[in-house]
Amino acid sequence: MMEKKFDDGIQPGVVICPYLGMKEDPATIMAYPSEWNYCHHSKPGAVPVLAHQNDFCLSKSHTTCPVFLGDGTASLPDGVRLQIRKRRRNKKSYWVPAILAMLILLAGGIFLRSRFLAQPEPIPTLQATDHPVASPNPTGFIIINPYTNSITLTNDAATTRETETITPQSSITPLQGTETPASAIHNLDMPIGIAHRFVIHRIQQGESLGGLAIQYNTTVEAISKVNYYMPDPVWINWLVVIPVDTTDVIGLPSFDAYMVVEGGESIENLAERLNLDAPSLMFYNGLESGYLVSAGEWLLIPHTRE
Repeated sequence: MMEKKFDDGIQPGVVICPYLGMKEDPATIMAYPSEWNYCHHSKPGAVPVLAHQNDFCLSKSHTTCPVFLGDGTASLPDGVRLQIRKRRRNKKSYWVPAILAMLILLAGGIFLRSRFLAQPEPIPTLQATDHPVASPNPTGFIIINPYTNSITLTNDAATTRETETITPQSSITPLQGTETPASAIHNLDMPIGIAHRFVIHRIQQGESLGGLAIQYNTTVEAISKVNYYMPDPVWINWLVVIPVDTTDVIGLPSFDAYMVVEGGESIENLAERLNLDAPSLMFYNGLESGYLVSAGEWLLIPHTRE
């Protein structure tokens, strides 16, 4: 018996194959059958098929696995090795960001040069009675948020008094490219997606798929279809993807739950590093191009149904 570090922490007392681990970190594995689990007792290392991981690698039966019993110099057999197709990269696409960056730098240089050469204008001083974020109207106040450009119309007396005490704020636009605030990232049990909404839930003691289906207004069949791999019966601490307010999942892919370890990476770079289709990854997670993932954030990994 040995201790192994899973993707979500140390799991004491779990008996698994000591040669199973992530490609870049053999000491860490996914807590369920996954394409990120590598067999390091084969040459070269490769991903075992998910059924083999479930029946041997992640159980006490790993001691009967023919690969485990070998000397570690042979490759995984065809029936055991998972076939992962790699997408061909379009080398021309690397020129597009470079050209855009050059155009942005050129425009920025022209703008800064014109500002320095122009005659500076006096900066007006805001008084305590000025209201840069509120203006009166016949029914109340229009409150403008300078960071989100959202407009709120209110005629409540208490709100009006609060508006009059707001201190002047600058009109500086927040810098782009910063990491997403912690309050806005995807967490467990938080709705993910726009056109299709899902939650990632960790199974607790006493929970069942039937109870979760009632809670999220769906069915056990729909939950099973949108999960890339679902044990029967479902295990405690297993991560389950649940469709919210829908039972029709025809045409949708199946999903894995993935937790971001290091933040600050764009969603496009993450998709390329994990060999995923970037538009699908952004669509099902409700993210825009250029979005920077945060450490500890949970994402849906779509898989094409075979």
